Amino acid sequence: MSPGLPGVEGRLMLFRKKDDISRLKELIADFKRTASHDSMNQMLELFPRVPLYYESWKVELGPDGFPYLDVGFKGRNENRTTLKEIAPTALTEGFGVTLNKVANKVDWVFSLGDFIPLARAGIMVTHNGHVGLQSKRVEEKTEVQIGLPNEDIIPMDVRKHLRKYLQTAWKVENPKFYLMLNPKDNPPWTIMFNFSRRDFENETEYRNALSHLSWFFPKTVFVGCIKDDSNEFFEI
Repeated sequence: MSPGLPGVEGRLMLFRKKDDISRLKELIADFKRTASHDSMNQMLELFPRVPLYYESWKVELGPDGFPYLDVGFKGRNENRTTLKEIAPTALTEGFGVTLNKVANKVDWVFSLGDFIPLARAGIMVTHNGHVGLQSKRVEEKTEVQIGLPNEDIIPMDVRKHLRKYLQTAWKVENPKFYLMLNPKDNPPWTIMFNFSRRDFENETEYRNALSHLSWFFPKTVFVGCIKDDSNEFFEI
């Protein structure tokens, strides 16, 4: 009888840890059933490094009107890559990524903004608060800081795509912005733009514009605007 292994004779018991892809598939399936912040964090650790495969490097427009490269878990070795390897090209060319697209269904969607922290710091980020578009009334005086967004918020390559999008999709002739830091917000960073509700035909169009702008930024950033904003704006 083997010492230290009562009841086990002449056998070696092996326990194999699941590979990253198998674990990621399970996490995605679990997240679709019951979204949890813990599952999200585990996925964001795995997404950058798991091997992925593209059938073609041709990007296609998604239902939201933005361009995407589709990748999957299986493919030819010569078409093997990772999200971390894709990130610099995504920022330069201005596209997002879909994972396992079949017809109108995908396992996951990565916006252009998701690749900013991946390219800059080698990580993917999320936030458990409310990001993107919010409408709220400021009830009390709050001191904020404003300035030009740095490369970690929106690199120069991404700015040109943002500027083109604002000019072509929303007819903002001279788009400008600034970064607002408000310690009372969660997250505290908001990109403010030099247009407001009155520049759009209706409320729906206005909200769609702001909501779509989140595609260009990491998920730790708000987007917004203020009527009659007198702060200093910067060229995009």
